[in-house]
Amino acid sequence: VSASMRMLAWTDVPLSLGVIWRQRVRWLRGGIDSLRDHGWHQATRADILNHLLFWIVCPMQILVSIAAMVALWGGGAWSMSYLVIGALAVQMCGALYRVRYVQNNRRAALLMRLSVIPESLYAGFQAAQLVYSYYLSFRNRPQSW
Repeated sequence: VSASMRMLAWTDVPLSLGVIWRQRVRWLRGGIDSLRDHGWHQATRADILNHLLFWIVCPMQILVSIAAMVALWGGGAWSMSYLVIGALAVQMCGALYRVRYVQNNRRAALLMRLSVIPESLYAGFQAAQLVYSYYLSFRNRPQSW
C-alpha cells in the first residue's frame, strides 16, 4: 500500500448536533464492537482499560457536578470534601492546559474557555454518546446511519 504526499483529502463538517451525534455514535459503536470481537490481548489492552476508566470516572464526575450544584444553589456554606475540591481543581487544570488551543485569542474567548462550562457541556455530550454506544452494542440494536 502506498500513498501520494500530493494527495488531498477533505471531509464535510457536521452542521448540526444530530449529525455529529450519529457520526460519533457510529464511530464509538464500531470501536466497542471491535473490542468485544477481539477480546483482551496486547493490541486491545490499553483501549479496554480506557473504557474501564471511563466507567469509573464518569459516575464520579456526575457526583462531583451534583455536589457542586447543591452547594452553590443550596444557599448554604461552601463546605465540600477535599475529594470534590480536588476533582474540580483537576478539571480546571485540564481547561487551563487546553487554553493554548484556543484559536480566537480575544479576551472573551479565553474567559469562556477558562470558565470550564463549554468543556463540561461537551464532555457530557461525549459521555452520553459513549453510553448510548454501549447500549447499542451490548443490546445488539440496529444503528442508523
